[in-house]
Amino acid sequence: MCGRFVRASGIAEISKWFGIPSERIAGLPRPSFNIAPGNPVAAVLGGEAPSVATLHWGFKLPGAGSRLIINARSEGLMQKPAFRKHLAGGRCLIVADGFYEWRQRPGQPEPFYFSLGPGKMMAMAGLCQPGWPEGNRGVIITVPANSLVGEVHGRMPAIMAPQKYRDWLDPDLRDPELLLPMLEPWSLEGLFSCRVGTTVNSPGNDTPECIRPV
Repeated sequence: MCGRFVRASGIAEISKWFGIPSERIAGLPRPSFNIAPGNPVAAVLGGEAPSVATLHWGFKLPGAGSRLIINARSEGLMQKPAFRKHLAGGRCLIVADGFYEWRQRPGQPEPFYFSLGPGKMMAMAGLCQPGWPEGNRGVIITVPANSLVGEVHGRMPAIMAPQKYRDWLDPDLRDPELLLPMLEPWSLEGLFSCRVGTTVNSPGNDTPECIRPV
């Protein structure tokens, strides 16, 4: 799963990376080194004029009570009606600079930080659930981990390459046979990892110390 991530980039960096004018980036959440479920996140939405808007991380689904569904497994998108609906008409890209995963060890799990390197942003495939009174909600789609992430955890976010952004966000593209193949583990090329300290273990800690290698 993907349960914590980083988005330290601001409007200027997001505008340049995604090619979206700054005037179409509205109400951006403050940068954070420790984004947790339920927090506001920045997401690129499609349409004739792509924009960046705020979503709250986690779907609320019937029968789930107050529990937030923060991830959607790519292999199960067509089996769950809520995910199938939003795959057809509610896709987005969750804006990030990197994500965390924890390696299970006796005692305290070890956190690791994964990124595409300095100056490179990460677009995680997501689904948007509009219409809730407190604002739109989103989930991050996950795929089986590649060998690098797999040393730590069995799943990873579905990271989109820039050449896929346009098709993933195209509201007229609704065929799952064209959409699902876009969701694949990131190649090892350009993906970096480092073990970080336990500062990140608490969602209340939100400083650059979270991504400091140990």
